[in-house]
Amino acid sequence: MHLSADKIPINYPAKLLLFGEYAVLMGMQALAVPFTQFSGKFEYSESKQSKYDLSRFIEYLEKIEKKLTNKIDTERLSNDIAKGLYFESGIPWNSGLGSSGALVAAIYQEYTLSNISWHEEFELPEIKNDLGLMESCFHGKSSGFDPLVALIQKPLLIDSENNIKILPAIEYTNLPGIKFFLIKSKKSGKTGGLVGDFLSRLKEEDFAERFRAAYYKYSNHAIKYLLSRDKEKLFESFSKLSEFQFNQMSSLIPEDISKYFSLGLSSGNFSLKICGSGGGGYFLGITRDIQSLPEQLKKGIVLI
Repeated sequence: MHLSADKIPINYPAKLLLFGEYAVLMGMQALAVPFTQFSGKFEYSESKQSKYDLSRFIEYLEKIEKKLTNKIDTERLSNDIAKGLYFESGIPWNSGLGSSGALVAAIYQEYTLSNISWHEEFELPEIKNDLGLMESCFHGKSSGFDPLVALIQKPLLIDSENNIKILPAIEYTNLPGIKFFLIKSKKSGKTGGLVGDFLSRLKEEDFAERFRAAYYKYSNHAIKYLLSRDKEKLFESFSKLSEFQFNQMSSLIPEDISKYFSLGLSSGNFSLKICGSGGGGYFLGITRDIQSLPEQLKKGIVLI
């Protein structure tokens, strides 16, 4: 018995990790929402090829089978692939929007052998762990947060490794005087290598202490003020987080985006932050007034 189809639509959305990138790997607080402007779903075709190598993924799933709480029916999945199954996705690859997470969520819902349920929050860590093991095929190490958001399709708040809350709809797109937006860099983000590099940096005691202090303060505060709809404190916390990333995590910010990080911090009109693993793809921005953004920046933004 699988997750009920009437509870979760066939489309699996992208995700926006509003706050907590990299912190989520350390069991720290993170907030993500489904981003339905991009999505993916399973389809059948005799001629169309998937950009995902599903056969390779099946081999990986068979290797980690004993580690999964809820097993995947790889035989049925393989048979369906032979019949023309592929994952049609409009989520940009290596963009920080959870393209592999949507695929993992789709397979988990439609090909698990167990009777699973996400209606009880105490079961979510177990499901998240399975999803993280599965997505690690693409990332090297995954928290499982991205596919969990795509699976449940509701905002999720992680307070700690074993405390996941399903939130009601967050009115982050309808906060008077605050606008979120996305800006795409000219580079793609290679999540696997970036995560590995970050974990290596955490072995440096000074950086690890700075990171924990900044994310406990600025990222957690931003989550708190977004949920309480305190727009001024939200804007301030976002700016502080942007400043930390610009100064301490500059290797994750491409040159074409770095200049806007700097301009936003100096002007005070807007701020940018990493969206996902960084290194390329999309970056998340916040402003009080879209019209105050530099003209060159406005040309490439995606309004949320």
